[in-house]
Amino acid sequence: MVMTRSHTFLAAEAMIIVGNLACGDSATGPVMPSQSSTPSLHAEVSDPSGDALLDARVPRSPDLVRGTADVSAGNITFTIRVAPGTFAQLTTRFTVLLNTDQNLATGTGTLGIEYFVQMGGMFANRADIVKSDGDVVVGSAPVSFVADGIDAIVPLALIGNDDGRLNFKVFASAGPVWPDILDRMPDEGLPSGRVE
Repeated sequence: MVMTRSHTFLAAEAMIIVGNLACGDSATGPVMPSQSSTPSLHAEVSDPSGDALLDARVPRSPDLVRGTADVSAGNITFTIRVAPGTFAQLTTRFTVLLNTDQNLATGTGTLGIEYFVQMGGMFANRADIVKSDGDVVVGSAPVSFVADGIDAIVPLALIGNDDGRLNFKVFASAGPVWPDILDRMPDEGLPSGRVE
């Protein structure tokens, strides 16, 4: 077959387009990833109702039933819920333990905790984010209250610029017996929630 100049030009242009597509480019230019295309991450934990420890100094022990962690747009949102009638905004306190590298051999304690988030009770309308090594408060984040719990939006920058893939557990306590733990979610011996 004899190729004319126009055939040669078309063949060369087609080879460039095919080469660009093979490298992930389109014929109109490179495709750049956008922030909105970053996948969201989610995890959920639960706990049976009615298993909170009773203490005569606490009118009603907070009875954990459900918690979620959702990662999106550079934040991780924690929602914590208790059984109806067991949440008192002024005295109920939650601690969310974070194993940010998902490695039990690093961090502190048997759960390998790098950070924890404290909210409710004396923290009023904020959550304190604490680095577990040295118990250093690295920042705070706003919280919002609902009838049966609390929500907190924590910037990932405050937990070591983590990507949001982490393990977490929730402890509940109440004044005046804090720091005594009245309920755990998931229960002791059960695997942590895993955000992925």
